[in-house]
Amino acid sequence: MAVSTTAEFRMETILPEYIDLPRKLKERVAKAITDPVILPAEQSAGWLPEWMMPAIKSERVKNVLKGGQPEASSDLEIVAYLLCASCEGPLTEDAARLYFNLIGRTLPEFFVRTAKENGIPIGPVDETQERLIRDTKRRMSEDKKRKRRKAKWKAAVRILEGVSIELRAFDLFAKEGTV
Repeated sequence: MAVSTTAEFRMETILPEYIDLPRKLKERVAKAITDPVILPAEQSAGWLPEWMMPAIKSERVKNVLKGGQPEASSDLEIVAYLLCASCEGPLTEDAARLYFNLIGRTLPEFFVRTAKENGIPIGPVDETQERLIRDTKRRMSEDKKRKRRKAKWKAAVRILEGVSIELRAFDLFAKEGTV
C-alpha cells in the first residue's frame, strides 16, 4: 500500500462508522491507535517525517477494519524503524538493502523516482528479505503487546465513543437546519 505524504490520520474519517462497530472491534481499533510504534530508541521518533506516524496509525486502523490484528506491524513501520536506525548509526548492507526495497513498496512514486535518480538501488524484495520482514513484523508485534497499556486503549474507547456520539448529534442538528 502506497502512502501519500499528505496522508494524515484523522479520527473523523472513522468516527461516523465507529459508533456502530461491535464492542470488540472498537477495542481493537483503540488498541491499534494507542499501541506504541516500535523504534530503536524512544527519542528516535524525532527523526521521522511529520506524516509518517499518522500514516502508520491510519494503516493500523484500516488493517483492523479489514479483520487484522491491532498489533500487526506494517512495511511502513519497518521503514520507520530502519529510518531511525540509519540516523543513529550505519546500517548493515542487508538492512540497507531491505530498507531501500521496502521504500519501493511503501512510499509514493515520487520518493522511489527520486531515490533511483540519485543512484539508490531500489528493487523487489527477495525471498530472504521477505523472511526477514515477516520475522521483524512478528518481533515488533510482540513488543507492542508487551508495551500495550490497558488503561490507555480503554480511555481511547471512551473518548471515541463520546466524540462519535457528539458528531452524530451534530449531523442530526445540521440536517434539521438548527445549526
